[in-house]
Amino acid sequence: MNEVIQKTRLMADIEQQASASDHRSRRPRYKRSSTHMDMTPMVDLAFLLLTFFILTTSFKTTRIIDLKMPDITHTTHPNTIGKSQAFNLILLKDNKAKWYIGDEDDAVNAKECSFDEKSPVSIRKILADKNAMIITAINAVNDSVTKGLIPNKENIIKAHIETVKKNPKGLVVLVKLSNKSRYENLISAMNEILISHIGRYCIVEVGEKEKSVMAEL
Repeated sequence: MNEVIQKTRLMADIEQQASASDHRSRRPRYKRSSTHMDMTPMVDLAFLLLTFFILTTSFKTTRIIDLKMPDITHTTHPNTIGKSQAFNLILLKDNKAKWYIGDEDDAVNAKECSFDEKSPVSIRKILADKNAMIITAINAVNDSVTKGLIPNKENIIKAHIETVKKNPKGLVVLVKLSNKSRYENLISAMNEILISHIGRYCIVEVGEKEKSVMAEL
């Protein structure tokens, strides 16, 4: 009798475990949903940054060089300049340039020069050497400002320097162009002229005698 009771209890336990197992297997399975990111704030931030940089960025401005061209109504002509003052700078093809002092008859003595300031024949060094008198006078003006002889005011100092640069004995640079000259070289030449404190300069065409002695033209 006891054996029958034990077997009955054992069967009941097995059925109960089976029922519990079925119950667990019938639990609903939840699907994992993918993570979703709302990018709207990022788009707004990107437009805000773009607007900020557009409004605060300074765009490249056009550079203007003040060219002192000869006045055709003026009585003074470049040919009336003293030969020792006339510095002829001829811009050639392939970024080359030549210089000589004097009139067109002296073009046979033209020497090569370079736009590279580190070169021993750089235009800047040659102009500084030929315009040494004016540069020395400008240095004297700066020394006078340091010593208090001239008021340390920009407009007054500039006026003194301009007066020195217009010395009639100073160098006069004639930049000569041909149909093979490059615009970039003209800009470089004008920069070197300004850096070298040349007070008088102009742009003219290459003469016929210069063309005949220079194959590069």
